[in-house]
Amino acid sequence: GGSAAAAPALVQVQGSFEGTVKRISPKGSAPGSHAFGFVECEETNRLYGRDVFLNDMQAEGVAVGARVRFEVAVNARGMPQAHNLELLSQW
Repeated sequence: GGSAAAAPALVQVQGSFEGTVKRISPKGSAPGSHAFGFVECEETNRLYGRDVFLNDMQAEGVAVGARVRFEVAVNARGMPQAHNLELLSQW
């Protein structure tokens, strides 16, 4: 049994995509700041007109230039976020 806490309303997009980590912003020194990043992918860019967001856990596990496979969910603000991120190669 996992935790029953549901994530904020996320709309899951079917299928997985491949892209390249474009930017990683390391965790800042301010309290409560988090690392984050963005993945560049032609397909998702056509769908959303923007890069796909990586949360702090994902961003800390990859480097800029890494090839990744991911699924996309849209957060409450309509921003695409990576889910089930899988590292394909470091560069």
